[in-house]
Amino acid sequence: MPVLTLPGMLRAALATHRTPPPDPTPARPPVRVPAPRRPADVACPTASALAPIDPDPVPSAGPQAQGDVIVLPWPDFMSPHVRFLHTASAAPVGRAGLVLLDPHTLIAEHGGVFWSWWPDTGPTLGTLVVPAGTVARLGHDTHRDLRIAPGVYALRRQRREVSGRIEMAVD
Repeated sequence: MPVLTLPGMLRAALATHRTPPPDPTPARPPVRVPAPRRPADVACPTASALAPIDPDPVPSAGPQAQGDVIVLPWPDFMSPHVRFLHTASAAPVGRAGLVLLDPHTLIAEHGGVFWSWWPDTGPTLGTLVVPAGTVARLGHDTHRDLRIAPGVYALRRQRREVSGRIEMAVD
């Protein structure tokens, strides 16, 4: 080990080993599965009995509203890290459907769809992933069912202004 000595200075030993180069592969962010804030696996007793009320003949990939819930497409360039975390932690929606807000029920109409609850109590309920070749249906007992085309969506509660305050819409 070389030693550096300068007049009037302290002696310092110089290390000759190199620090290994950084790993060229990008670090994958850890996947954190948020704890559900609503009963995620509660079977909906009416999901199998929900007959579509005048459903759209063609699934839509655009924004759709059903009472107090709105379905918003989530393009991959908007908040890509957050989008990745929620799509990676999405769990399959069972055959019985998934109650999002009573009486809104998410149903896998053709093939498997995936859902991830958001961990806070804000207006966003969660993330819906509809793979290619599948269709999701958002069922309701008094509104027209929404058919949702393949894509990634954020499902949110609609808000309204009442006497200068913003509050969640109630269906």
